[in-house]
This record gives sequence, C-alpha cells and structure tokens, in this order.
Amino acid sequence: MSNSKKVIGQIADASGHTDYAGTLDEAVTFVMDAVQNSARWVYVNGNPFQFEKFDAIEAKSLRDAFDSVEEPSFVLTGVLQGGSR
Repeated sequence: MSNSKKVIGQIADASGHTDYAGTLDEAVTFVMDAVQNSARWVYVNGNPFQFEKFDAIEAKSLRDAFDSVEEPSFVLTGVLQGGSR
C-alpha cells in the first residue's frame, strides 16, 4: 500500500460542490467523519460504500478500496433525508 497515493473527491451540497485532495489516510479520516457526523452518503471509486460501525475494520476496508485503483476518488452526497410521501 502506498502512502503517497493521492485521493481526489467532491463534496456535494446545495450550492454545488467542493473539490478535495489528500493522502489515503487523510481521505479515510475525512470521509468517515463526514458520513458519521454530517449524515452524508459516499461513493468510492464510483460505487456506494456503506458504514455500520465506523470502526477500524471499516476504516481499513475504505482504505483498501481507495488503494485498489490507480486513481482513487470519492463523492460525498449532500445531506439525505429518508421517507416517503
């Protein structure tokens, strides 16, 4: 696993999106915090990634997903609300 690999991302919100760039470890921390604390959903390398416990096992799984591709990326959605009308 390479610590020098860069992860790029987009954080979507009501006004558009913000770009992100960081190391593998920085991206893991950033994504886990955003999903856990801001009720966001994340797509990693184009695929949905779901957390249940936000523990070290899931952190490693997220890091491995980033490290498994040449150009790792993520998209954090805006805050989503569930329910039906």
